[in-house]
Order: sequence, then structure tokens, then C-alpha cells
Amino acid sequence: MTAETPTTTRNRERRTSGFGSALRYEWTNMRTRRSTWVLSGLVVLLQVVTTVWNIGSGVSDISVVSGDEMFSYGLLQLTLFSWLLVAAIGVNAFSTEYRHRTITTTLLVVQSRVRVVLAKAVVVAGIGAATSVLAVLVSFLGLLVHFGPVVDPVRGAAAGSGTVLHIMLCGLLGLALAGLTRSALASYASLLAWLIGEQLVLDHVDPNILPFFSGFWLADVSPEYDWTPALPMVALTAAALVGAVVAVSRRDV
Repeated sequence: MTAETPTTTRNRERRTSGFGSALRYEWTNMRTRRSTWVLSGLVVLLQVVTTVWNIGSGVSDISVVSGDEMFSYGLLQLTLFSWLLVAAIGVNAFSTEYRHRTITTTLLVVQSRVRVVLAKAVVVAGIGAATSVLAVLVSFLGLLVHFGPVVDPVRGAAAGSGTVLHIMLCGLLGLALAGLTRSALASYASLLAWLIGEQLVLDHVDPNILPFFSGFWLADVSPEYDWTPALPMVALTAAALVGAVVAVSRRDV
């Protein structure tokens, strides 16, 4: 048996404590939770139901409404309802660990609180993006199968990508709030309070500066597509993630 030298010891510690190891550890945590798959499945299932409903209703009458408008309506379902399910995936990434007291083990294994938050953010962003891409494809394929190629592919891709970005940011915001509060209930209450606040000030401020409301414009399949409505949610999520990093780094477990 070959004895370990100080160099090989340092290399082994680097491999076990690097960001790649943190990502693998967090991915294992997330994929072994039933709630992750249930919530992701519900997003896709809800989109299947709404797509079938839209196709079978007067809203999706191809003689009255254009294909682009029908696709926008399907994407709007994601920004109105399904975002909360993706946000719950982010909330669970932190709140479950605090509830079951496994956060101590996570911090001991990963060895860096900053890496813990960043690894969770990458995994939640990936799950949120993959789930919302599947939901967008459900809407697109539903229209394609029933009506044929009625959606402009370039404008549809832009609106679909904007919607995916918005939903992914909702998941990261849920993660950040759970990192700040350590509580699923407090995180959901914060999200709902923010939504109610946006509704209350909607008539008094520019809707384009409201993170959740401005996300609705990202689902609009228009000839002159604009990504700027995503900026308020990007700013809010980034600020919340920075706050979560600071809170987790300074907090006693």
C-alpha cells in the first residue's frame, strides 16, 4: 500500500470539497426527494390540462385567434399558476434541510456555506429550466398536432425562452427566501405578500417595473419581442440570493 504524501492528501481534499462535489451532493439531495418530482410533474401535467382545454375551447378557435396568440395564452398559464410550483421546489431545497436538521451534515460535507447556496441555486435553476421547457413544449406540440404549424417559430422560441427564464427565476427566488427565513411557511407568505403588493400598486406605478407582473409580458409572442420585462425579476432574485448567501454564512446552524 502506497502512503499518502501531503500533495496527494491536498488533492484528495480539493476533489472532495470543490464546487463539483457540492453540485453532486446537492443533486443527490434534490433527486431523492419525492417532492421534487411531484412538483415538476404537476407543472407539466397542469400544462397538458390547460393546453387540451385551450384547444377544445373558443379561446383556441383558429378562425378567431391566431396561432401566436394561442401559444401566448398557453405560456401565460405558466406565469400565472405554475410558477408557484417551481418556487416550491426552490423553497424545499433549503426549508426541508432546516426542518429535518440535515443542514448541519450538508455544511460539514460541502465545507463552504457559499458553495452550499451556489450549488443549490445551480441545481434548482436546472430543474426549474428543464421543467418549464417541457411545459412550453407541451403547449407548442399541442397546437402543432391539432392545428399544424400555426406558431411563428422565431417569435415562439423567443416567448418560450422568456417564459422559461421567468419560471426559473421564480424557483431561485423561492430558494433565496428559504435561505433567508429557514421556513417554508414564511417563504410562501413572502411570495404571496409580494404578489398582493404588486396588485395594490398596479394602478399607481409602471407595471414594467413589477417583477411578477412584468413577467407576463415575456409570454407575449409579438413581432417585436422585448426581453427587458425580465430585468425586474432578475434584479429581485439576484438581491435575494446575495442576502441568502450572507444570511447562511453568518448564521449559527
